[in-house]
Amino acid sequence: MILFLNKKYKMNKETYRNMQVNEYNKYSVTYDSCKDKCVGNWEVHELYPYGEYLLENYNGKFDKALDFGCGMGRMIKRMLTKFKQVDGADLISKNLEHGVKYLEGNLDKVKLYQTDGLSCSIDSGNYDFVYSTICIQHICVHETRYNIINDFYNLLNETGEICIQVGFGWDNGNHWLHNTYNVNSTNAGNDFTIPNESHFEFIEKDLKKIGFNTIHFTIKESPHPNILNYHPKWLFIHGKK
Repeated sequence: MILFLNKKYKMNKETYRNMQVNEYNKYSVTYDSCKDKCVGNWEVHELYPYGEYLLENYNGKFDKALDFGCGMGRMIKRMLTKFKQVDGADLISKNLEHGVKYLEGNLDKVKLYQTDGLSCSIDSGNYDFVYSTICIQHICVHETRYNIINDFYNLLNETGEICIQVGFGWDNGNHWLHNTYNVNSTNAGNDFTIPNESHFEFIEKDLKKIGFNTIHFTIKESPHPNILNYHPKWLFIHGKK
């Protein structure tokens, strides 16, 4: 038993999810705070070639994509230059409200969905491409990550592909297979980490168990490689049905 939000709980994926909701709600109170705190270093990330790296191993169609952990739609706006439709899914309703403002003028090509923090079970599907940036690395509960990626698979069409960006090259003791429930904040120090390439086998095993056949791991420089005690590299994990 631990002290959590001034009450005693046995930590599990639901209490971890509730903690994340509480934290992100604080970050997203206003449009400006969402840009400043939910993403952080907004201008730095805007200069980073996420789209190029996400699509580096992509061979599918450019009709319909889904952005998981879309926030206020930073990457949706970018990916709409590639895809005819880009939907977004996020845990926080305020993020989606800010997204309506940020994506003004493009909403005829976008649908936004609120997720439950435990899955990506949304009322849609048949996506050519599902991607996620600066999101999955903040979920240090393996069973939740596995459920989310399994949902990605189910949301894809029969030739669909995914690409997930996570941090690489740092070790805080939380790894891919860990269910680290007992943290009291999200992001940064409470990310899960991939210290080196020997950890790729655990990720690949999960993706193959879900049903992905072709898997690529591509390591890139991070947008902010000089931040101490944080991921010095970005890893892009690509999977194809």
